[in-house]
Amino acid sequence: MKTIQVLFIALLALMALSACDGDKNEKDPQDDLVGIWYLQTITGGIAGTGYPADFTEVEFKSNGTYRINNHDEAKGEGTYTLTTEEDDLILRLTSSDATKIGFEEHDKTVVFDREKLILADPCCDLFEYTFGDEEN
Repeated sequence: MKTIQVLFIALLALMALSACDGDKNEKDPQDDLVGIWYLQTITGGIAGTGYPADFTEVEFKSNGTYRINNHDEAKGEGTYTLTTEEDDLILRLTSSDATKIGFEEHDKTVVFDREKLILADPCCDLFEYTFGDEEN
C-alpha cells in the first residue's frame, strides 16, 4: 500500500513539473522576425499589382528597432512592436523621424511561411509585402 502512495505522489509531482514547462516551450515570434528581410514582391492596390518599391530590405533588431534601406541608403527607422489580436500577429512600426515612407503607415499582419515573411496591410489598399531571407 505504501508503494502505491509513493508512486501516486511521484506521478503528481511529475505532472506538476510538466505543466510548468509548457510556457517555456512557446516560441517568441520576435525570434523569427529578427534579421534582414529582402523585399521580393508587393501586391495589392486597385489593380492588384502593388506599387514600385522605394526600398529593398528591412532589418529588424532584437532590441525592438528597425531600419528600412534602399540598397545601402537608409529610408526610415524607428521602433516596432509585435502583438497578438484575435489570433493574428500584428506588427506596428513607429518611425523615429518625420520622413515616414508608405510602408510604415499601417499596422501589418505577420505570417511566416518557410523562409518568407509576409506582411499585409489589413485595411485600405490591402498591400501585401513578401520578403525572403536572401537577396534576389
